[in-house]
Amino acid sequence: NRYPGYTGNIDTSGYVTVTFPEQDLIEFSYNLHGLEKGCTDCGVHIHTGTTCDVADEVGGHYFSVAEDPWTTDGGAFYNADEKGDALGSFTLTSGYDT
Repeated sequence: NRYPGYTGNIDTSGYVTVTFPEQDLIEFSYNLHGLEKGCTDCGVHIHTGTTCDVADEVGGHYFSVAEDPWTTDGGAFYNADEKGDALGSFTLTSGYDT
């Protein structure tokens, strides 16, 4: 679903796989298409809410540590090629007992 209120023309497709390889860790793998072409260090994250249909129900980023790991410095980003495709993965500490 599109983020509530988004009116841009970017229409993404593809898949995301989330696994929990160890306690407190999240592995986020993606194969995405239709992204902004050539976008570098573009943020990606998981929200605490259970819907993207209502802005008030999206929630904040999914973490329970002192600082938000869903940042470029935390490794939560993708780099799209000249076609708008991105393939990759990253692992971060969520702080949750997974």
